[in-house]
Amino acid sequence: MKTRVILCTSAMQVINAKSAIIYLNRETFFKSFVIIIHPSLTQESKFTIYNYSKRFNFEVIDLSNIFELEKDIEVSYNNFFKVIFLKFKNLLKTYNFHNKIRQKKIKNISDILSKKFDDVDELYIRSNYKSLDLAFYQAINNIKETLVIEDGQYDFKNSEFQSLNLFIRQSKHKIMNNTYRFILFFFTFLITLNFKKSLNNNFDFKITYKYKFNNFEIQDTINTSLITKEVFKNYAIIKHKKNTKSVIIIIGTVFKNWEIHEEDEILIYKILIKKLKQQFSINKENILYKPHPRATNVNLKIKELDCTILQDKNILVEEYLANSNIHSVFSLGSTSILYSQTIFKINSYFIDVKYIKNKFKIPYGAERFHDSVMFRKLGIKNFIL
Repeated sequence: MKTRVILCTSAMQVINAKSAIIYLNRETFFKSFVIIIHPSLTQESKFTIYNYSKRFNFEVIDLSNIFELEKDIEVSYNNFFKVIFLKFKNLLKTYNFHNKIRQKKIKNISDILSKKFDDVDELYIRSNYKSLDLAFYQAINNIKETLVIEDGQYDFKNSEFQSLNLFIRQSKHKIMNNTYRFILFFFTFLITLNFKKSLNNNFDFKITYKYKFNNFEIQDTINTSLITKEVFKNYAIIKHKKNTKSVIIIIGTVFKNWEIHEEDEILIYKILIKKLKQQFSINKENILYKPHPRATNVNLKIKELDCTILQDKNILVEEYLANSNIHSVFSLGSTSILYSQTIFKINSYFIDVKYIKNKFKIPYGAERFHDSVMFRKLGIKNFIL
């Protein structure tokens, strides 16, 4: 029996890995392990990962508590010098983490996983892998083959899909991050006088992989969107089926570090629902709202929103898109709106809040969508409130 490992930060990555496995015709003769690695995942998000892993007969190992969740620097990344100053204050702490604490944690991961398996025949990792993913990658012994799976909106960072404005913003962030890494590298070298160790401990390495899988038409990747659609159909457990009346679904998102508060979010949805009822002549039973798995104000939305709330947190919204008679999809910035348009061929709309009376600012996460050329390329339209 061969060993397969999936480094997981979201339930959709379990689906994407399953699609890749079917494409490669490797469903048999493997023992599959899903390793949950991200410390920010809520219990609901983990339950969703467990839910789909169980359907695919994958064993789940939850190691999300190995690394602590990093606190965000509460300052705009447009203020370059202020960010660097705050990072400088934590320079010694960061040095200790990269050169001492991180290495101990990698050893801890290795000890835990060695009790489950030895060599790994194939390992799946998200395309937008970070230092966190690489720590787990380093902890696993003798990986024979590495395969890369899609990580949602981040796969659109290439210039083919983004505007000049977005490219400049992301370049500034990259320059800022690399500047700090160089400072940390020189600081480490002054202490250790070890060039190789200073380099390896402070800069992320590039992974060599055999195949890269995606749900979109992107150069040098294998498009598995049709397989992904079939996976959601074949393993579905939802009650809403194709013979139900046509409905509209609103996909929720989370607003951490965005400029929209929970009260404003509810007000936006109220305005949207009222407009949808008028424009499409439908009632509340035919407007579905799917909260984000990490949403914390679901009970308030149940009370305030005049629509049907889908409360099954352990089921991805894509399962509804594949198995219900969905007429249109609306969202402020969920990655799922990309799938609704490209995989499921459903009319999809970005909720544009620029012109409503309250003068909401477009949150940065949503602005990446709104500003991106991929909207026009994929056929996703703006729905102006």
